[in-house]
Amino acid sequence: MDKKLLVIEIKKVIEAFREQSKTFDFVALVSTYGTDDSFILNVRADWLDTFPSRYEAIDLIVQKLYELMDKTYLRAINRVHLLDKDEKLPYTADLIIEKSDNYKLAA
Repeated sequence: MDKKLLVIEIKKVIEAFREQSKTFDFVALVSTYGTDDSFILNVRADWLDTFPSRYEAIDLIVQKLYELMDKTYLRAINRVHLLDKDEKLPYTADLIIEKSDNYKLAA
């Protein structure tokens, strides 16, 4: 899987939400199984906290992924994980897709 092309596909989704005035504080991929073929998409945004359940928020993101992403790259996303407000995880720079200035990464 070409990670650069996967990131381009995910950026389409981020931009579609931005056009609806829904921005993300943080979006990043985490490799599952230690491969470049399967990833967890981690996201953080205050507007996602307004949903009655995390499942509804995840469902909205998944719907948009299916709507906008090429199926070849969509298959690489194993699951979507909503980060809690204070959840900070270490990431490598090549897997961070979106990060607001207010979002601090783990040391």
